[in-house]
Amino acid sequence: MRQDPFTLGVASGDPEPDSVVLWTRLTGGPDLPLSVPWQLSADPAGARVLREGVADALPEWGHSVHVEVDGLEPSTEYYFRFRHGRHLSLTGRTRTTPHPVALEPLRLAVTSGDALPAAADLVLCLGEHRPSGAGSARERAMARLTPAAQLARASAPQVSSWGPGELSGEWVAACRAYYEHQPLRAASRPDGGRMPIYRSLRWGRLLALRLVDTQQYRQTGSLLGAGQERWLAGELARRRPLWDVVAGHGSVAELTGERLGALWRRARVESPLVLRGGPGPAGTRQVAGAPELAVGVAGSVLCEIDERLWRAGFPGPGGPGNLAFPRQCEATALSEESPSSA
Repeated sequence: MRQDPFTLGVASGDPEPDSVVLWTRLTGGPDLPLSVPWQLSADPAGARVLREGVADALPEWGHSVHVEVDGLEPSTEYYFRFRHGRHLSLTGRTRTTPHPVALEPLRLAVTSGDALPAAADLVLCLGEHRPSGAGSARERAMARLTPAAQLARASAPQVSSWGPGELSGEWVAACRAYYEHQPLRAASRPDGGRMPIYRSLRWGRLLALRLVDTQQYRQTGSLLGAGQERWLAGELARRRPLWDVVAGHGSVAELTGERLGALWRRARVESPLVLRGGPGPAGTRQVAGAPELAVGVAGSVLCEIDERLWRAGFPGPGGPGNLAFPRQCEATALSEESPSSA
């Protein structure tokens, strides 16, 4: 290719103690399979290459690349990049999660856009909010091409779920487009109109993240659908970490309603804390974070995207109603030009 094919940047996601997904998507190429060499290094300059290989970018998946790198060390920072011909992608930063028995702090960011707080260990991407006046789908896609948006997305591993903004239009095409643009594992690859996107992630003994799909099963008469409800009930019944996080694109009324409220009661969660990234001026990115979940406190968190921020008390070290998670949950509307106030 004569032109740079890496105009959509790079990203990483769904980290585990020994594995992570590396992503990019080539643009401007022929309607043919393309070979994309990749490298995972211990340093940003790529002098100490630890893993490397060649991935296939297939036209039927929009020339997207999803590399699942295994055999990595827990709690370790890595750097990665892709190459096609003479073109080299920007360098992304990623990291693995802690060993399952390790107790380590976590700097967690929650966003419904592309701009992220600095120095986050993990980013929750809970769907595009699409506030009124935000522009057309093409304008939003073009916004992701900016250097600021690309650097933000490449700065930390993400765990993503969709919102209504990604699912407008024909359903099967929307599923494929979402997969092509996200650092997802092969287990989440869409099969026709079905895309298994709800899943869990653990940060050692500190945190268990249950990422729920609040969009795909609404036609069943339930926010999550019977199968996902059973999965979530099983997850919440497991041995508890210090922090339980249930994250998805929805409202507090939906996530704590009659059916799902029963799950929280069974999990002994009476008043979960809520993290939100709410809408701001047109064209802004919504970010909550990056709070550090400390090893000396415990609680439960609901992460959602909605129009305002509120915080509910939960049992902390000082007893019921004591907020052991102060001010770190404030949601801030960010543009690419504005500094983070986190």
